[in-house]
Amino acid sequence: MLSNWAQSSNNVNLASFAVSLEIAKRGKPFTDGEYVKDCFIRASEELFRDFKNKAEIMKKIKDLPLSAKSIQDRTAKMSSNVTHMQVEDIQLASALSLAIDESCDIKDTAQVTLFVRYMSSQGPKEELPGLLPLSGQTRGEEITNAVQKCLEDNGIDINKIFSVATDGARSMTGIHRGVTSSLQKKINHGILTFHCIIHQEALCAQTFSAEIVEVMNLIIKIINSILAKALYHHQFKDFLEEIDSQFSDLLLHNKVRWLSRGNVLQRFDLCLSEIKTFLNEKSIAHPELEEDKWLQKFNFMIDTTMKLNELNLKLQGKGNPAYALLEDIVCFDKKLLLFLKTWREDGFTERFEQFKTNKSTLAFIVNPLNTNTDEISIEPFGIDAGSLQMQLLDLNIKDFWSGKFTELKNKLEE
Repeated sequence: MLSNWAQSSNNVNLASFAVSLEIAKRGKPFTDGEYVKDCFIRASEELFRDFKNKAEIMKKIKDLPLSAKSIQDRTAKMSSNVTHMQVEDIQLASALSLAIDESCDIKDTAQVTLFVRYMSSQGPKEELPGLLPLSGQTRGEEITNAVQKCLEDNGIDINKIFSVATDGARSMTGIHRGVTSSLQKKINHGILTFHCIIHQEALCAQTFSAEIVEVMNLIIKIINSILAKALYHHQFKDFLEEIDSQFSDLLLHNKVRWLSRGNVLQRFDLCLSEIKTFLNEKSIAHPELEEDKWLQKFNFMIDTTMKLNELNLKLQGKGNPAYALLEDIVCFDKKLLLFLKTWREDGFTERFEQFKTNKSTLAFIVNPLNTNTDEISIEPFGIDAGSLQMQLLDLNIKDFWSGKFTELKNKLEE
């Protein structure tokens, strides 16, 4: 009987931990435990109405410890267990790569984010061993000390560090007192230092010529003129709803958010006719919106920023090796030449009509890796030329896919 009671009690505790885990994963308040329990009881009364052991089932549900205090305790225990396993895994690694970033939270407290990438028995892993608040200044020395203390408190040998990635700020990369130079002095071997590749891409995405920047400034001015005034904003939203537009509002530009520029431009373009109609009703004149030259620059900016957004998203995510990220960057660099060429011509259709020869097209089918795409005529086949050129650049630049193609080609020729 005692054994049965112990097993039953264990099951109740396991169920309590399972509910606590779901509450924590969804970021819900601990007090939701009681709400979940009430829902569970109410639903079970109907689900198990015809069960002979309904009373026993209901008793177990009612015995579930799901108070706010119980949820808090179980969440803390699971968190401690996860941290313990994480630290043990990092300690066993022979080499570590760090990513360090410093920024302020909503309460203006400086926080240092410390990511560690390493190779475990299950393969490459990325973990967050610490989110470190800085109480004083945010100089390189303070950041270095916080990182070193976090690693030492967890029993992680700093001499296992072989590379460090930062956001390129002076406090991070300063020659004498930056984080990378300070860590280098504390580690008894040389380390590789990198400026975050995604951050560099985001900085490049903000660089446009003066004439293109003027286009963006006008768009921001028009958006602000509509959204800044409560009456105009309300009327514009009503107008979009009245004409059954696919969108209910415009987007505000935020320089801090990397994808904001492209998303704002795309939404503005899709709502351009509605915006012009609304501005005409309010007698707000922006003749540029009707000028072909301005619209050409606008469309070029949309295309470029959306491609930059695609690249940014491709660079994000776990498990991407640095070499693969570099290949994406090199490939996009080649595509930029295509974007510029396309903008300077009268359009894709006219350019491709004059372009390629049948001989080159046949040569492409046999060996696409060594074929000049500017000499291919593919329009009779109903294939989008721009998309094909992008894919060929991917295939040609990335060693993995070009190797796969060569291997397959050799097998077919045998």
